[in-house]
Formats: sequence, structure tokens, C-alpha cells
Amino acid sequence: MGLKKKVIWNHGKTPERSTQRNIPPYVAEPEISDAALRDSWNHIYVGHICFATTNLFAMITPPKYSIENYFPFPVLYAGDGGGWNGDLEVKEGQILIYLGNTYVNCVGSKNRIISKPYKTVFFNGLKFLISDPNSVKPFIEVT
Repeated sequence: MGLKKKVIWNHGKTPERSTQRNIPPYVAEPEISDAALRDSWNHIYVGHICFATTNLFAMITPPKYSIENYFPFPVLYAGDGGGWNGDLEVKEGQILIYLGNTYVNCVGSKNRIISKPYKTVFFNGLKFLISDPNSVKPFIEVT
């Protein structure tokens, strides 16, 4: 028979907790493909009116261990929400108010912290982060 290892417990000491951060992973913002849309995003200011160019959805009350809990505000994604409880849907053409950029700390490669700017809008009494600026168009005339 082999030797049995004996475990010795240190009284009063607890094991170290994991140091996993509650920070979302970094995902690069999609490039704005339309030149007119890019110009309108460059000339927008706080309080400006925007409208949705596609259907958008957001989870207002995400599950307890969802990555959505790591963001300071709910995130608007392009597409249909699927009708889950707590979802908010923004139909194409509905009006949003631009509130500026919100910087969110994200985990990049090699566990580096990257502060990523998200465009923030106001809709239905709540602030929302926009995941794709191609899905929202500022109502602005660029000359």
C-alpha cells in the first residue's frame, strides 16, 4: 500500500477567494459603414434626437449570473428580443435621446483593462448603451 497524505488545516485561516473580475469582455465596436451616418455621429451633441434604424432589444432585468449585470446600464442590441420577460423592445423608427458616451471598463487580452466608450441614449425613462452605432441614426443635417 502507498502512503496516505495527511491534510493539516490551519485554524483561523480561510482559503483565498477567486479574483475573477465582474467586468465584461472587450468587443470592438463595429465600424460605421455609411459615410453619411459616420458624419452625423461625428457632429452629434448631448440632447440630440436619434431614431432606431432596426428593431432593438435590451434585457431590463437579466438573470443573476448574466454578463449583462456587468454593464452600468442595459445594452441595446439589434434584432428581435424573442419576448423574454423583462425585455424592452424598440421598434424601427422610434425616437431616442442621445446622452453622450459612457465609458465601461472591459477585460481585453492578457487581462488588461480597456475603457471602452459606449454611445448612451435615453428611452422610456431609462438609459441604454448602444452595442452597434449602425442601428441608431442621429437626426442631424450635416452641411
